[in-house]
Amino acid sequence: MIVLAVDTSSPQGSLALAQVSESKKSVKVIDQMTWTESSHHSDILTSQVQAILMRNGIELGQVQAVACGLGPGSFTGLRVAINFVRSLAYALDIPIVSLNSLNLIALNALPELQSFQKESLPPTVLCLVNAFRNMVYFATYEVQRDQTDQPLVEVIPPRACRPEELASLLSPFASSYLGLGNGFGAYAGQLPSALMERLDILDQAEKNFPQAQTLAQWALKYGKIGPWSDTKPLYIRASEPEEKLKIKGK
Repeated sequence: MIVLAVDTSSPQGSLALAQVSESKKSVKVIDQMTWTESSHHSDILTSQVQAILMRNGIELGQVQAVACGLGPGSFTGLRVAINFVRSLAYALDIPIVSLNSLNLIALNALPELQSFQKESLPPTVLCLVNAFRNMVYFATYEVQRDQTDQPLVEVIPPRACRPEELASLLSPFASSYLGLGNGFGAYAGQLPSALMERLDILDQAEKNFPQAQTLAQWALKYGKIGPWSDTKPLYIRASEPEEKLKIKGK
């Protein structure tokens, strides 16, 4: 089965093609591409999809499933990818596999987490994404040892808060955190010192964003499979225009 994975939930857009075995146990990423948003993702997504298919000799009709990140993330970026995969799934009559974008970022850290020895306790993964307007999106994940299909388990699902509120919303039982996401750089001066003392930030810029390659590898094991009509963005808070309308209506 050929799967096309798409993510435009952040300033970094990405695509990946993967070959999935019939048992869905084996996933081979055929190709991937990444770009930084210099204009709108909507201006280049279609041409990028055409390019990745062409250079691998794959016809659009050979794609048997599409995968996408649901957010939270950029409101406009989420709509670009989700509208694209919904249209494609409808046209080709194929399913969509969807996964929340913070889970995708957490899965980027698997190589680092797997380096811990059996007797060592891996840190809890803390994903923190800039939600703008002095807000962050966050979620936490813990390692499940000897679970190859789902090596990470969600502890705190995606939420939104102010940076200074973050420490009070995290588990007091986690001894250490591995941090990923662009929220740490955006709000470094506002994060509580009590949290920073327990935190190591993964200093690999490309892992701070959801990656379609990771999505292609893990979506069928973690994601939700459904028809185009069931796929909707994961909005944790209202967008800025919606918030202004609420204020105006009061």
